[in-house]
Amino acid sequence: MALVAYLVVVPLALLIIGGFIRGAPGTFSRLTFTNYIRAYGSPALLELFYNSFVFAAGSVLLALPVAVMFAWLIERTNTPLRTVAYALVIAPVAMPGMLLSMAWVLLLSPNVGIINKATMFVFGLENAPFNIYSLGGMIFTEGLRLVPTTFLLLVGAFRAMDPSLEEAALVSGATKWITTTRVTLRIMLPAILTASIYVFMTAIESFEIPGVLGLRNGILVFSSKIYYATTSTYGGGANYGEASALSSTYLVISIFLIYLYQRSTRHSERFATVTGKGYRPRLIDIGLWKYLALAFFVGYFALAVLLPILIMFWASLIPFYQAPSMEALSVASVASYTDLLNDPEVTKAVMNTFRLMLGSATITTLLAAAAAWVVLRSNFPGRRVLEVLTFLPHAVPSVVLALALIYVYLTFDYLPIYGTSLIILVGFVTTYLPFSTRTLSASIIQIHKELEEAGRVSGATSVTVFNRIVIPLMLPTMAGVAIWVAVHAMRELSMALMLNSTSNNVISFLIWSHWEAGDLRHASALGVVLILIMLAMTFSGRYLATRQLKPR
Repeated sequence: MALVAYLVVVPLALLIIGGFIRGAPGTFSRLTFTNYIRAYGSPALLELFYNSFVFAAGSVLLALPVAVMFAWLIERTNTPLRTVAYALVIAPVAMPGMLLSMAWVLLLSPNVGIINKATMFVFGLENAPFNIYSLGGMIFTEGLRLVPTTFLLLVGAFRAMDPSLEEAALVSGATKWITTTRVTLRIMLPAILTASIYVFMTAIESFEIPGVLGLRNGILVFSSKIYYATTSTYGGGANYGEASALSSTYLVISIFLIYLYQRSTRHSERFATVTGKGYRPRLIDIGLWKYLALAFFVGYFALAVLLPILIMFWASLIPFYQAPSMEALSVASVASYTDLLNDPEVTKAVMNTFRLMLGSATITTLLAAAAAWVVLRSNFPGRRVLEVLTFLPHAVPSVVLALALIYVYLTFDYLPIYGTSLIILVGFVTTYLPFSTRTLSASIIQIHKELEEAGRVSGATSVTVFNRIVIPLMLPTMAGVAIWVAVHAMRELSMALMLNSTSNNVISFLIWSHWEAGDLRHASALGVVLILIMLAMTFSGRYLATRQLKPR
């Protein structure tokens, strides 16, 4: 419990204190309200709130209907190749938001975007019809990114719903459309509302897409504003006190959203349709529309994965970005990939990334397993406090936690990890602890207490019971959690960007650096490699998750 408290409470406490202190992190002077006055007295504050809310709400309004339709088509209709369709929907999980936004810049930039150029040529337009460097462009890209998360939150509810209610509506003469809209979707309303709150919370914390598409164009949301305030690269002035003041409000918003999410799931049993009575799922025949539905899945996959990968692969082959043509093809080569292999900075970043992936996956999974077991199985008097502490980081956006860690390890300079990979490791473990704990808690609940009691009757200590009985039974779930943590550690940008130094570069930071320097070729080559690795890891995790659900 002391370790979890140190990881969670200490950074947040120092971050809040930092908002009342002038000067760099680690230097304590007299308390002042100057940072808050400067942050909240700015005329740009209303625009910041507006941009953040519209960006998050717009992304949810785009992702939610698509995800609901996908979940309904896969679980409740006779759409062909539903297993393939499922894979097409979750594949974008392997596409980091940073790379997705970079790819759509290459497709929809007013100056060099291929789709814009083609549209202007076909319709004889003088100006580009689309501008990805806008709030609408940010919403479009974030909406694409959020569809898989929203889908995964909803698909289980659609799968488990008792079809007898739909059958009763159809027998009463209702059409399939009326049955779906007035019965199915109304029953699913609590799940849809819960998913909406969770996805809104995810969007409000997002940095990668606002960072790539909005930062240089003055379209700031809370996450990019905090980063802007800590760096002089974009004219922000590196004002950590102001960033801390903004983080306090950001933190309050996130905690409020967590509260809404918890409240929305508290009485979900009122809408339960799965009971002890057996039932057989019935698929709705949607006729010829099923082929259009399959095309819809393919179209989404093309927008979220296929087009971005292809355009980034093309950009990695040519010296200067241009539309595909025979002339451009004549100068295409794999030189960028050869350059990466021979670049010592890339080698160092790859090694750092894989060390962080392995370290964060191992430590987070073991710590989460121990915390979940203590909360659910022990008589430890502080177990409820531990449960709250393990969930609290979910309300802390990565950019805020990174800022908090800067305060911690510049203040406690006798722990010399600032500027090393260890500080990023601490951030990853703290960030991914809530998801890991909740997932492993569900696994522990499925293990009957009599197995542990049998071990204790045989003379085993609690530690032995945990190591020799609980851990082996949870291994499939722990493997899935470890892969999930490793994938997210590989793609995480905001933490790596805020805590970066010359000695702890990781792949995501290197891609960002090449992109910001205008080196599209090498940024795209690194991006393609990263996406392929993450696709393999994502489907490995999916395989493990489905394998443990099969009857033995």
